[in-house]
Amino acid sequence: MLKNFTISFEGLKIIVDNQDITKEIRTPRIDVLVSPYAALKGIRDELLFLQRDLSENGLVAEGRDMGTEVFPEADLKIFLTASAEERASRRYHERVKKGEEADYKEILKQINERDNYDMNRDVAPLRPALGSVVLDSTEMTKEEVVNAIVSLANELR
Repeated sequence: MLKNFTISFEGLKIIVDNQDITKEIRTPRIDVLVSPYAALKGIRDELLFLQRDLSENGLVAEGRDMGTEVFPEADLKIFLTASAEERASRRYHERVKKGEEADYKEILKQINERDNYDMNRDVAPLRPALGSVVLDSTEMTKEEVVNAIVSLANELR
C-alpha cells in the first residue's frame, strides 16, 4: 500500500494522494495507532525511502526517530523533549482549544504508555541521536523553543 501513494507538502499542509491530511494526523486516533505501526520493519523500510526522497531539497523534520534512523547524517539534530506532564498539559489545552473532548489524566497515561513502548521497542527505539542537542522545553514557551532552535541552526552558518 505504501508503495502506491504519493506524499507532498504545500506550505504547511501535508498532502497524501491529493488529499490534505494535515489535521487528521494530529488526532487522538492517530496518536494511539502510530507507535505499533512505526515498529513494523516493512512499514519503516518503505517510510524511510519516502522520507529520504522528500528531503532531496532539504527540510525540517520532526519525529521520534528522525535523527537516529531517518536522517542520521543531518547537519543539525535536536532531541526536543519535555516532561510527560507538560506534554500532556499542552496536548490537553490544544484539544480543548479545538473544541475536542479532552481528559488530562487519560492523555498523560497515553503519553507515558507511548514513551515506554517507543523506548523499549526493538526497531528504532526512542533515544537521542549521536551528536544531537538535547533541548528540554518543559519550562519554555513556544517562542523560546523556536528561538533556541533558530539559534542552533544559525550556529551552523
